[in-house]
Amino acid sequence: MLSNLAGYGRSKQEVLKRAERRKSSELQGKKQDESYISLTEIARAHSEDAPGYVIQSWLRNGNTLAFLNLWEQENNPNYSEVGYAELSKRKKNASFTLTPKLWIDQTKAIGIVSKQGKNGGTFAHPMIACEFASWIAPEFKMQLLRLSLDKTKLR
Repeated sequence: MLSNLAGYGRSKQEVLKRAERRKSSELQGKKQDESYISLTEIARAHSEDAPGYVIQSWLRNGNTLAFLNLWEQENNPNYSEVGYAELSKRKKNASFTLTPKLWIDQTKAIGIVSKQGKNGGTFAHPMIACEFASWIAPEFKMQLLRLSLDKTKLR
């Protein structure tokens, strides 16, 4: 077992390929994380005491799950629609609670990232963060709609 982890028994080419794949996936993760927006900070502005509960309430919304499903289908080749279907079934129970970590684990989602620790929180792709912010603040939603309908500002 240990010899497999260390790369013994593999050719030099195999070891180098694995190292390159690991390196590129780490770089992708860093790039992705830098552009992602903190849902925790947005939620904290709405509810200073319990931002996690705000995010969980948003995730429990049927429209939110439908939106996340569409986003993941378009952007994530490893997305598990089976996981989404299972969560949708479980959502019908009154006691159902959906956390960002459960969403990520169940569906292999990449649009939302959950981190523990000092600089932790829930982070999301800008498009998903806009959806979250428009759910929290009708004023933000109004501004987004104005911008999308004002064709002179889009040119």
